[in-house]
Amino acid sequence: MDFQQELAVKSYCFREFKDAATLAKMVLDCGVNRLDISRCHLDFTSRSAQQKVIDTLRSAGITIVGLGVVTLQGDEAADRPFFEFCRMAGCRTISISFEPAAWAKVIEVAGRLCGELDMRCAIHNHGGHHWLGNRTILKHLFDTTPNWLGLCLDTAWALDAGEDPVAWARSAGPRLTATHLKDFVFDRAGTPTDVVLGEGGLNLPAYIAALRELNFDGPLAIEYEGDANDPVPALRQCVQIVRKLL
Repeated sequence: MDFQQELAVKSYCFREFKDAATLAKMVLDCGVNRLDISRCHLDFTSRSAQQKVIDTLRSAGITIVGLGVVTLQGDEAADRPFFEFCRMAGCRTISISFEPAAWAKVIEVAGRLCGELDMRCAIHNHGGHHWLGNRTILKHLFDTTPNWLGLCLDTAWALDAGEDPVAWARSAGPRLTATHLKDFVFDRAGTPTDVVLGEGGLNLPAYIAALRELNFDGPLAIEYEGDANDPVPALRQCVQIVRKLL
């Protein structure tokens, strides 16, 4: 995988800007042309609206590399639209969450849809407060499920859970199928704040090295949730930092 070429940003960074043309311009202003798209920019009640977003991004030269994070219900009628969108957009990876009670049905339904549509799902670790942010729980889930289910390792939320993202990536091995490059600093109460990559707890050079060792080939998306009304300067800086390392 050519990390320089494949580097993307998360569309959630631009959550205050719903228009697809505006989204496209902001992505390009960051210095990349690949997007891991979030639900906030899509209407899952209308396939024509989804196609319009896809067409607008494509016409601007932007490739959609993934979708997420979406919450699966374990109900095919509710979950299939996410998989169908990815087929329309030409991407294969969906980062997911789900409630504990839905686990068995999610595995049944998502596994069937992944097989039918050649997709893969990646559980997003959403911090120490969330049940899917726990490394022990995720190891158990991966030990008892087929390989279509992987991990979307969010580096900042790994820090929030008291984990080393580098060690977590290495332990995940081939199950690491997507990643969100994000960094946090924490105040004395443990409250996180987004910062430019490398200014918080993330050892970015070591993390990139781990991805190379693992022959990582999934969506590689920078995410910065601060400055929601003007995220481009910080994201552009993040892109430059990662490209310099690469």
